[in-house]
Order: sequence, then C-alpha cells, then structure tokens
Amino acid sequence: KSGGTPLVVADGAKILGVRQQSYIILDGFSLQTNGGTAMAGMTVGGTDGLTPGPHPTHHVIIRNCTINGGSAVNSGTDNADGIRINSASDVLIQRNRIFNFRQVSDYANTAATKAYHTTAITYENNEVYDSTAGIYDKSGGVGNVFRYNDVHDVAYGIHVTTNSYRHLNGAIYHNLVRNARHMAIDVASEVAGVPYLSTDWAIFNNTVYSATAASGHAVFIGGVGIQAGLTGYAFYNNVTQQAGTDYGGSNVRTSLDETSGLVSFDYNNYTDQMSVRLVVGGSGTNYTDLVSL
Repeated sequence: KSGGTPLVVADGAKILGVRQQSYIILDGFSLQTNGGTAMAGMTVGGTDGLTPGPHPTHHVIIRNCTINGGSAVNSGTDNADGIRINSASDVLIQRNRIFNFRQVSDYANTAATKAYHTTAITYENNEVYDSTAGIYDKSGGVGNVFRYNDVHDVAYGIHVTTNSYRHLNGAIYHNLVRNARHMAIDVASEVAGVPYLSTDWAIFNNTVYSATAASGHAVFIGGVGIQAGLTGYAFYNNVTQQAGTDYGGSNVRTSLDETSGLVSFDYNNYTDQMSVRLVVGGSGTNYTDLVSL
C-alpha cells in the first residue's frame, strides 16, 4: 500500500500493473514479496511490440516507490525485473529506490528496471543498487532519457542494447554510476550491421567511478564487430575512472570504421589514468594520452 507497512504477498510477483491505460500515477508504494526474500515488481504496458508506437499504454508516472528484489539471488537466466516497461510511451520513472535484483553469474536479464519497445521513457532521480543490471533498456527504444540517477554496486549500470531492434535519439546525462563490475554505461549493438545499430545519442556530464572493476569498460559505445553506421554520437563533459586497462577495462571503448564516428568526443576527464580504446578499420588501439588520441 502507499506509505506505512510494505505490501507483502506470498511469492515473487508483479504486484502492480498498468495495461492499455493512460494518465496513471503510481506514487509512494513499497513493494516486497515473500517477506522480503523473493522479487517484487510492477509492470507497465502490453505486448503490442510496436516500435516506435503509438502505444495504447502512455503517460504513466512511477514515483517515490521502494521496490525490493529480495534476499534470494536468482539462478535463472530468464527475464526478472523490478519495473518492467513494455510497449509504452511517455512514462516517467522518478525518485524510486530499487535494489536487490541479482543473478548468480551476472546475467543481465535480471534487472532493477527493464524496457522493450518504448518511446519517450524518462528515468530520473532514481537510486538503483545491489543488482545485476541497474537500468536496462533492452530493445527498441526511441527518445528515451536517463538523467540524475545514482546507480551503484551493479554489474551493468545504464545498459542499452539492441536485441535485434534499434535505439534512436537517446540521452544519458548527469548520472552517477559507481562500482559497476562490467560496464557502467553502454550503448551497444548485439548484432553487426546497420539495421540493428543504435544512432544519435548524447552522453554527457556523467560521473563514472568503477575502481573495483578489473575488466569491462566505464563507457562502451559500439558492439559486435566493426560497426559501420554508428553515427550521431556526442560524448562530452564526462568524468570516468576505471581500474582496468586496454581491452580489459578502458575508460571508454568504441567500435568505429573510417566512414562513421562520434559527432563529438570532447572535454572528458579520464582522472588519473586515461584509457580510451578505439577500434578503427579492423584494428584496435589503446590511447593513454590526449595527444595521440
């Protein structure tokens, strides 16, 4: 219920949901299942699969909620999540605390939040922690925004993958991502080729501190193979610190070719050890200073 004692059900379940409705506000709920051992959650949207829409589920707000993924660690690899957004538009996810969505081998399908086929979803001022994937935009998003979030102690922080669709016109800014074991921020294609690429992203004013990570990357832009067609990227004014070096843990890693690239790659602070790895024309080079880059 809203405020006071958490709503408790016997088994892990989606406790609240909005399907094919509009202008709904879910405010101030505290959710847990099985006395706090299993995964609680809520879902917004349907299964129409339309990208970019229009969607029958639209203009929904989820705010000021506490969602507990439970003390048990998930051993399965199927989807498990706290907030699930599927085929919806104009959803605001704001000022929530979402935690304990964990998988034994860091398989990202276990996530605090997950989205498929969405348009204009805004994630802001959330604290997400102790989870495998923090904010997971899994497939087919258009115009989604990730801002002012504190994401920490996760395997993947702000995790944007194509999953056989595309992510277009997104923005990731003013986030704090710390102690990510694999990738803190990544916008990546899982299949090579232009039909699956994410394009036109602005990534700026983020602070990434992953000093415990020996592998993975603070920021990863690219994906499978050498990605012709990665266009419209702006990466600027970010602060990154990563423990690993070269392929095993760059401050920034991106896959490009000679005909495409980042629109801007400027005014970033790589703290005490710069490590930017660019894959260009089939070969990767690790840069440790701005002069060579």
